Amino acid sequence: MDSYRDVALAWKLAGGGGGGYLVLVADKPIPGTMKVKIRRPGLM
Repeated sequence: MDSYRDVALAWKLAGGGGGGYLVLVADKPIPGTMKVKIRRPGLM
């Protein structure tokens, strides 16, 4: 997380109990990451 502190607005370590991943929130693309689209039911 320290590596992304200057470019990420927020982060969440998901599934950290085994095989987890780090979700970053940022205004601009971050090199070496994969973009995901989050959908919320009822807001489409």
